[in-house]
Parts: sequence; structure tokens; C-alpha cells
Amino acid sequence: IQVCQAYGLNGIRFHSWCPPEAAFAAADELGFYLQPECGMWNDFSSPAMQQRLDEETGRVLRAFGNHPSFILFSPSNEPRSYQRVTPQWAAASYQQDSRRLYSAGTGWSDPSQVNGPQYASLVAFNRAQLRNSSGWFGRDYRQAVENVHIPVLAHEVGQWCAYPDFSVIKKFTGYLRPGNYDIFRYLAGQQGVLAQNRDFAWASGRFQIECYKEEIEANLRTPGLAGFQLLDLHDYLGQGPALIGIVDAFWQPKSYETAAQFRRFAGPTVPLARLARRTFTTDQTLESEVEIYHFGPDPLVAATPYWKILNVKGHAIAAGQWPPRDIPAGKNIPLGKITVDLSQLPAPAACQLAVGLRGAAVENDWNFWLYPAGARTAAATPPAGILVTRVWPEAAARLAAGGKVLFIPAAADLDPAKSPSMKSVPVFWNIQMTVRPPANPAPKFDAMLGLLCDSAHPALAGFPTGKNCDWQWTPLVNNVRSINLAAAPPTLHPIVSAIDDWNRNWRLGVIFECSVGPGRLLVSAINVANEGADAEAGLGQLRRSLLDYMAGPRFQPAATLSPEQVAALWSAKSAAASAPARTFDPDLNDGAIPTPPARRQ
Repeated sequence: IQVCQAYGLNGIRFHSWCPPEAAFAAADELGFYLQPECGMWNDFSSPAMQQRLDEETGRVLRAFGNHPSFILFSPSNEPRSYQRVTPQWAAASYQQDSRRLYSAGTGWSDPSQVNGPQYASLVAFNRAQLRNSSGWFGRDYRQAVENVHIPVLAHEVGQWCAYPDFSVIKKFTGYLRPGNYDIFRYLAGQQGVLAQNRDFAWASGRFQIECYKEEIEANLRTPGLAGFQLLDLHDYLGQGPALIGIVDAFWQPKSYETAAQFRRFAGPTVPLARLARRTFTTDQTLESEVEIYHFGPDPLVAATPYWKILNVKGHAIAAGQWPPRDIPAGKNIPLGKITVDLSQLPAPAACQLAVGLRGAAVENDWNFWLYPAGARTAAATPPAGILVTRVWPEAAARLAAGGKVLFIPAAADLDPAKSPSMKSVPVFWNIQMTVRPPANPAPKFDAMLGLLCDSAHPALAGFPTGKNCDWQWTPLVNNVRSINLAAAPPTLHPIVSAIDDWNRNWRLGVIFECSVGPGRLLVSAINVANEGADAEAGLGQLRRSLLDYMAGPRFQPAATLSPEQVAALWSAKSAAASAPARTFDPDLNDGAIPTPPARRQ
């Protein structure tokens, strides 16, 4: 409970079970809310199951009904055939004991859930979502709660995965053995990515946090929405596992996020900017309405809201404030509008918009990226001596002549069974449950967990980035195939890697370089040759950064590949493309992988 409170949460939902007396007693003392559920995850079409619900309800209320922390009660997680049973249960239970609110079940989106019960926990309603990206980037989920007149909680929010940090294995000192982690670590070693474990865990975790931040803020911005219930705050070891936690399976912090950082957007008082975009050019204006969500213990008196734009060193390069005002308890409380002429700011640059209250530990922030005006068409003509091409025979000929080549393989050049598409969000819940049989008869192979960027590499000097995937990258990589580097020597270290799912651990490149014979090659899976008017500004800026690097003296790739090794990465006649496809097996180890060695005791 104290960990949940540290991360800004004020309640726990118990998925299809009721906790023991100790949980209620602790929650009472700490001022924490509980939602127990009857020990059921059932189909209620049977009269016997309805009787079981009534009996279990009586037992729970007799044992724990006097606890003040017991404020919500649900009959079941995601029940089936419930529409004529659990709504009536909720209404009747409230008539008998009105000290708490009752729902018709946790999850789903049926109209019966808002007629009779006193609150609802929903995934969607009114044909609109209550979670996922439809409400991100300044938007919200208001359509889903229109004409709903009871409190609504968003069900199992989050579920965005991060790559495991295998150092957690040493924490398993009891009867539970981390056999699944052992397998994942073994696979990472076989695929040549084990040395990057800490970096993968950190970078994928930062991308996970950005997704959690967008989803929680969308919830807080939604008028009339009463709150959210995370699927979990810590990693779930079953079903794969599902590594969706901000803390690990032992409720201990992970390397990439502290409780204080998480509370900035998930605490009792949260400033919220409706920032619709994250990349700008210097001929544009940044505009954003700003509001505040406040459910602290008391109203805030004479609070002075402020905003500032910070550079990467944390120095303010623009700032302002609004008049002092009292802030009552509530949400969607307007603070003002930010309007900034971006022509006065240096570019290219990674920036941060921060909004807070003076003299209070209340502040929130949003990353954005600023590029020079005309970035979309930047470096449309390559510097002398550099060939930009999507045709490999052209590239091979120029390399053989000692030239410099920026090669952009087409999607058709990459084996779809070995080069998975990247996405704008990480894996949801876990790949074992969401994209493999039997849940999905036609298994998908895209399983992105983010990017790992060598942010200090001179090729990215003109394209500001940290080590992880952030919102300047997602428009560029979404639905773009990564390049499988299994056939490349281990000396080839990508400038930008895609982080694959832990069940597979493929070594995937997005931007990388190598010498090929007398020539020098830079490869970009992202089509930086796209110069159309609809191209992202970041695309042109990335193109400029790569070509400026290639034109300078620092373009000296450390890895050397033979022409045959390079061609095998994408050629239609490559070994990867021509090899017979393996049967997709829902099990992690289909027999082709040796059994991992026994763990040392």
C-alpha cells in the first residue's frame, strides 16, 4: 500500500478475489481505498453461480463490511452472461448496505453496467475508448462518458511493456524459481543482445513511461471521468509474463523511473497541458491550453501558476506566469493559455515545457522537439560524393568503387518473417497472450519495445535525441520494418536499434554503418528520402543530420562487412528470405533451441 501511495495512487482493486483482514486494517490506518471482488471470474447464466455470488457477498460483507477503506465492491472481473444478474445484484446490495458503491462487474462496456449500479469500471462505452492512444496528445475520452450519470473508472489502464532487467533473477531466493527469466536471458545471449540488457531495460522503460503518462493524463483531462485503475503497478509473472510494471515483481523500483517522477503526472495535483503535437519548426507557434487536476486534502489558496520552456541543460529559454487564484477540488480547472513564437528559440533542439505552481511541489512537463524552418525539405540534394538510393545494385556498385552510400531498403527487400515492423507504442500486456495462437490465429511478428539510440553518435548530432524512443521518433518508425542483423558480425553496433520482445530477442537495426570493401555505407530503415509536403519535419531533419555526418571526416565506420554479408540483410536472394519458413509455435521453445543450462544454486 505504501508503494502505491508513493507512486500517487489512492486505491487497490483486487482482481477476482477478496483480500484478508490485514489488508483492510492496513488500508484503514493509511487512508487508502480498496475494491474487493467476490472470488469469481465467471459465467452467471447458471442459477447455481448466482447463488454462489449471493452467498459470497454475504460472507465478504459480514467479515469486512465495517472497514472504512472498503468503499467499492465488484461481483467479478470481466463476467460473462451477467447483464440480467449483476446489475440487479448491485442495486439490491446497495439497498441493504449503502456504506459503499457497487458495480455490475469490473471491465466490459455494456449499457446494463450504468443502470442500477452506483459506479462502473469500463474499457469503453458509447462506442468510444476509455484507454489507449485515442485520448493522448491533448485529447481525452469524453465521448465515452457522455450521458453517463454514475462515476466511471477506466478499467486496467496501461499494460505497456518494458524489456526485463535480468538482474531481477537474483531476487528470487524463495520457492518461486525464475525459469522464464532464465529462458529469456539464454535467448538474449544466443541472439547476441545480452550485453545490452541494462540499456534495453532502461530505454524500453522510458518509452513505457511516456505511454503511461499520456494515458493517465488523458484520463485526468476527461470531464466527468472519475479515475482509473491500472492493470498493475508491478510486473505480473503469469501469462508470459506481462512486464507492465513501473516497479518489479518484488515491488521495488526499476532503473528508469522513481516514485517522485511518476507522481508528477499521477499524483493528487497535476497540471495538464493540451499539447497536441511534439515536433515543431521555428516558423510555427506553440499553443496549448493548460488546466489543473486537484484532489488534494484542501483547496489551494492564492496559488500562482507558471510555465517555462527548458533546454537540455535545464535552463529556461522562455517563461511566463498567470495571476494567482484559488484552486478548489476538481478537474478541468483552467489555468490559462501558452502561446510561444518559436522563431526566437534555437534549433534544432530538444526542449521541455513545464507547468507548475510557485512555492508548491507541483509541476509537470512535456518533451518537444524544435527544428529549423524548412526542415521538411532539408538536404533534399545530397552533398557531393554521396549516393542516396533504395536500389541495392546501385549501392553495391558505388561501394565497390570506393564511394559513400546512404541506403534505404524498401519494405519489399526485407523478409517479413524476420524483419518486424516497428510501432508507435510498445507491446500491450504481452505477446504470448495478444498476438500468438490461440488468441490470434494468424500470429503477428511485430513486437516492438522501443528504440535504443547512441545519442552521442555524430550521425545524430543534428537530430536531438536521448537514448530511448520518444515522440519525435514514433512518426518516423511507425509501420517501418526494422532490419534483422542476425547474419551480421557482432562487431556491427547499430546507431539506432529496435528493441525486440523478450520472448524472441532478435538483433534489429534501424540506423547502422559499416565499411564494405573500399566503400562506406550508412543504412537507414526509415525512408529519409521522402521529401513530400506531408513528410514529418523530423524526417528532413534526420536526413540532414545523417548526410552532414557522411560528408564530414568522422564518417569512419568501425565494422567491416563483405558485400555478401551486407546483401544477405535485405537481398531478395538472401539466405533469410529463401530459407524455408519455420512453423510458428505458441510455445517459447519449439525444440530448435537447446535447453538452458541449470541455474547455479
